[in-house]
Amino acid sequence: MSWRKVPFLIWLTGLAALAAANADFEILGFNVSGYAWVVPLVAALLVLARHPTRVHFPVWIWVPWGLLLLAYLTQAEEPHAMQRTVMMLCPLVVGMAASCVRATPAVALAILRFVRPLAVALLLALVWGTGLLLSGTLPGSGGYAASVMTAALLGAVFAAEYSSGRRTSLAWWAAIQLAPFIALTRTGIVASALTLPLCLGRVRLRTRLISLGAIALGGIALFSSPRMQARMFYSGSGTFSDISIQNRNFATSGRSALWPELVEEIKKRPLLGHGANASETYVTATRPNMAHPHNDWLRLPYDYGVLGTFLFVVTLLAQVFHALAAARRAPDPVRVLFIGAASSFIVLALFMFTDNIVLYAAFFGNLQFAFLGSAYALVGPRKRARAPAGPLGNISVEKGALR
Repeated sequence: MSWRKVPFLIWLTGLAALAAANADFEILGFNVSGYAWVVPLVAALLVLARHPTRVHFPVWIWVPWGLLLLAYLTQAEEPHAMQRTVMMLCPLVVGMAASCVRATPAVALAILRFVRPLAVALLLALVWGTGLLLSGTLPGSGGYAASVMTAALLGAVFAAEYSSGRRTSLAWWAAIQLAPFIALTRTGIVASALTLPLCLGRVRLRTRLISLGAIALGGIALFSSPRMQARMFYSGSGTFSDISIQNRNFATSGRSALWPELVEEIKKRPLLGHGANASETYVTATRPNMAHPHNDWLRLPYDYGVLGTFLFVVTLLAQVFHALAAARRAPDPVRVLFIGAASSFIVLALFMFTDNIVLYAAFFGNLQFAFLGSAYALVGPRKRARAPAGPLGNISVEKGALR
């Protein structure tokens, strides 16, 4: 591939996601994961400052949600409200900056090819980090959720490639499924595996059903394994009927007690919520060993109420439909980027049930919106380039019109 055609912002967000998911050390008193979302944000702001008129991302979709976050921030009293708000808006800024790139179908193709070595690097880092490379033994406990989130995003892109007729992408999709299997992250296994049957591209119904059947059979076999049994249940054994948040034997890492409490607290201020980042304040006050609810579908209504959560859902749906509509008029590699990015919002919604992925710009959001913004860079503008004057005068042709 031509590495020089990959936009710098894609390079930066991809490598930042890889570093954030696997590096665990501090630089000048701050963890690498902190730099991993701040550095792309700063780079994106610099791009926007230099090319403010080139933004082709549909910002209007996100304006109401962004204004809501800023409005709540002005009234916030929680210590980390500012940082959490910026983290939630960070992917949007990256997407806007990515849409400033003077993209071509060749650039989109280079981005898709860049995903492959990124996936290889992520798997190698996971194999090394879990000790699998040296011990030859799969880790017995779950972890590396950040790596799995990034892997699921890449899986959505591979599934989108497969839906566009690239059969070899199915092998890449299958390979990236090793990430949640090695890390033994339960939601990650489900969310990553569903990227193919739930892909928003043109996947045959038979293929979807066959993949769902294979996933179900594989899931049953994995569930029955001693490794997963130890991960699922405190006693080390259980059945599917034992999977319940009310079951004290079901391993929930403290969520089973916290989530019902949050539901009751949400009922006290259901419409408008308790304020920006109020959920973190509540969790840290009641659970010294936890910092977040580990459920964005509870965190959002706790902080922003049912109305704010509804606005967030509407915004996500509007973005997905807008991306799919743009995909219809896009050249093939750009269409793949659109479909992959749109499908990744399903991944986002699934991870939200058991984690704080909305806050994890470094692991998921920045790269997701960088892909989406790069696609809009080509089909978003309706710029016209002037051809040399000829016998018929100046003829304008739309850039990117050739397929």
